[in-house]
Amino acid sequence: MSYGEFLDLNANISEWDSMVVAMGVLYRPITKEQSGKYLIEEYKGDTYHDALKEMPMNAVIGSMVFFWNLGLDCTTYITKYLEEEMKTMPFQSQLNLVNNGIGIQQSMSSLGETLQSMKR
Repeated sequence: MSYGEFLDLNANISEWDSMVVAMGVLYRPITKEQSGKYLIEEYKGDTYHDALKEMPMNAVIGSMVFFWNLGLDCTTYITKYLEEEMKTMPFQSQLNLVNNGIGIQQSMSSLGETLQSMKR
């Protein structure tokens, strides 16, 4: 996914009035298929917006749920990765982080609890 596609998707997937823009990023024609793999047409902005206004609501909701869960999973994995990295850092580096980030541990704990409550 290109940066422009990501921006259009991220900015529009949570707004009903512009949901068709997000769906235009996600649903594009397959241009080549071989051995179960495929290429899709390059993203061209609003090329398919009129057609996508008629797409089934279950595809729209399914896309939203997929990216919501992906975002939650990425947040969890990034947090775990950073915690593991802290364990392997030299003491002096950890000390610098502690001195420069006073209160970050409490903030991370709070964010972790918030993340878990969002997964229900």
